[in-house]
Amino acid sequence: MPGIVTAAARARHDPGVALWVVAGACWVVTAWLVIAGPAGAGHHGAVLDGAAPWPARLGTALAVWVVMIGAMMLPTVVPMARMFDAVTARAPRPVAARAAFLVGYLVVWI
Repeated sequence: MPGIVTAAARARHDPGVALWVVAGACWVVTAWLVIAGPAGAGHHGAVLDGAAPWPARLGTALAVWVVMIGAMMLPTVVPMARMFDAVTARAPRPVAARAAFLVGYLVVWI
């Protein structure tokens, strides 16, 4: 039984699980935008050429872009996030280092 507990504890600590869940949620939102969302809701041209004020259009375009990043780019960072998690395990402030890694990743892709 100790092996099962260890595997379960490892799965709870695995940053890849959370990243895959977020990526899956982004794919669901992407599918909704394409299938049931407003016409052109997921297309940058339709968002930027709309009748809404430019800050709202820009915010909508950024939101759609972030969803695309989550759906398409997060799965590629899973191996690096797992390695970074292992490397920072004994760091003085591992949570801050891991958060900076993920925020930096998001900022670069935005």
